[in-house]
Amino acid sequence: MVFTIFLFFCLMFPVCCFSSTEEGMEGGVVGSHCASALDVAAYIVERFEPDRVESLKLQKSLYFCQKQYLSKHRAPLFEDSIEAWVHGPVVPNVYKNHRKKIFVTKELFGDSEKLNPQQKEIVENILDQYKNKTGWYLREESHLEKPWIEARAGLDPDASSNAVITPEAILESIEKPDTLCTYDLNGLIVAKPTSFEELEKLRESPVNGIDLTLCSFFGVEEVEILKTMRNLSYIKLRGTSVSLEIIRTLIPILDLASFGYLDICQTPAAEENMVSFVKDASWKEKIIFIDRAYLGEEDVEKEFTEQLPYHIVYYESNMWGRK
Repeated sequence: MVFTIFLFFCLMFPVCCFSSTEEGMEGGVVGSHCASALDVAAYIVERFEPDRVESLKLQKSLYFCQKQYLSKHRAPLFEDSIEAWVHGPVVPNVYKNHRKKIFVTKELFGDSEKLNPQQKEIVENILDQYKNKTGWYLREESHLEKPWIEARAGLDPDASSNAVITPEAILESIEKPDTLCTYDLNGLIVAKPTSFEELEKLRESPVNGIDLTLCSFFGVEEVEILKTMRNLSYIKLRGTSVSLEIIRTLIPILDLASFGYLDICQTPAAEENMVSFVKDASWKEKIIFIDRAYLGEEDVEKEFTEQLPYHIVYYESNMWGRK
């Protein structure tokens, strides 16, 4: 009798009993054997030495693990909800185990051995990508995530929220990504818009830098948008697209940052040199990089030197020099 009942259920519900994470479903996230977020957290902490990690870094790592697993398997790594908090995505079920702790240890969480090889592989990929980054860096990068931005739509930057970032929202952001390009410049998250419309989307954005070398013109309207970007400490312009007056208006924006860079470049060669030079950690001061190909005339160079309150670094071709 028991065998008959079992056979009946297997015939009636074969997909529910034996569905695979690899088969996929149209229009949504498939069902799968999910790990617990606490087990994933334990595995993340184990991979760090000496077996501890910043709580901020842990939380953002959980989000990016979830995102990458969804991208590869179209299924969530864990079913625990992710919420759009002020400092980025947070898993409340994990947070309650490390509330008010700056650093966390694996004893606070679950059992990492419950993760299967596929789940561990995704976690390893994320840790390899972010192992040398700080928790604050991951926080800033998570603030560029469309699901977090949309979940907090209409809220003040410091407003608390329990809005859920669903697996479906994360998967949609993967399949329909924004076209805006960003890159990492020695720990700064730099956005590189190609038009006024893309720049306008960055109002009140948490990006640290803005690269406008692909924009054909830069004027007063663009400056007003930059004024809304509170974390800005790096601005890059193509010299032929701006006036000296516009450049002066950018100085107060960088003055709000703990340190600032303004690069006025002319050529791709100059751009490559600038990137390598800014990576020098000894430059923790406000600097203007000026490509000599942009200045050209001595009177313009003199005006820069006398009027602007920054250290001026002139460069050209493959040569650097300080004046």
